[in-house]
Amino acid sequence: LVSALSLADKSALDPALRDAFARSGTAHLLAISGFHVGVVAGALLVLLRGLGMARRRAGLAAAALVWLYEALIGFPDAACRAALILTFVSLSAMRGRPPARWGGLAGALLVLLVLDPGRISGPGFQLSFAGAAGLIAWMAPIRRRLVRLRCPKRWADAVAAGAAATLATLPVVAWQFERISIVGIPATLVA
Repeated sequence: LVSALSLADKSALDPALRDAFARSGTAHLLAISGFHVGVVAGALLVLLRGLGMARRRAGLAAAALVWLYEALIGFPDAACRAALILTFVSLSAMRGRPPARWGGLAGALLVLLVLDPGRISGPGFQLSFAGAAGLIAWMAPIRRRLVRLRCPKRWADAVAAGAAATLATLPVVAWQFERISIVGIPATLVA
């Protein structure tokens, strides 16, 4: 399980465990995703800043080092999307410009499609971009609504992220896998 969660190696994972993740709506936790890349990038950023590197340079160095992690795990689509967005954001920061939310996602989409146009039909590719688009489009409005309903901010962030990504990916999951999980959001929060 640790190997699957950190290095994208699912070869030793019990098929029954994989199926349990799928039925519970938490199979995305087994796929290397933007979350994993974010954790690696955040750890690298803390380390580089701790070593005295300037913020902007540390961001660019962390982005470069994330690409080494990408090479180690075999360049999965979701991780490549996140690494490209991180690279675009870091380059934007180096130039002193605020990053555009949709610009990084669109740039990553274009780069990956230029490299391999056929990947657009893959479920991992579709889920990665649908989930990221859901986060960009719907997370903030859902979070605001939850906070207005007096949901604690910490929970509002988590529920909003889960709901935004899940709602955006539901059509892809239904199309590609012919089933959906209605417990995905709460199961992800618990996991």
